[in-house]
Amino acid sequence: MRDLHRISRPLAGAGVLLVLGSLIGCRSGESQPPFPELATVKGVVQRGNTPVKGGGLQFLPHNAGEQSNAFVITGTVAEDGSFTLSTIRTTDRSGEKKTGAPPGQYRVIYMPAVTDQTQATPDRAGPIELPKPVTIQPGDNNLTLQLPQ
Repeated sequence: MRDLHRISRPLAGAGVLLVLGSLIGCRSGESQPPFPELATVKGVVQRGNTPVKGGGLQFLPHNAGEQSNAFVITGTVAEDGSFTLSTIRTTDRSGEKKTGAPPGQYRVIYMPAVTDQTQATPDRAGPIELPKPVTIQPGDNNLTLQLPQ
């Protein structure tokens, strides 16, 4: 019985590798959508006139189109409320990420930083969607995102 157990473990590992290899092989031949022109986007997230402390941002195309599923636009909010946006191709296995975002109009969702979940505060209540869409223009953008009170 012991010998059977020693043989079956390597075979199981080889089976997992074979399945993973075939899945990657099936998708590797697919063409990747090219990155669109990206505008530089940085700014600050505030509640009232006070910068929030940490968290994340997701920019979702306001008018969903064919390209909306091909890319994810996110930013990490620093402890001083500042952020820079990056665009990631959803089908890219190498994790290629480019600084900036395609020009257009976006719904913006702020995810507060989670530190101690037992300390519920307005900053840590859950995802917050900005009430109005945000427009990213070609070129450089310096945004101030105001969260609802």
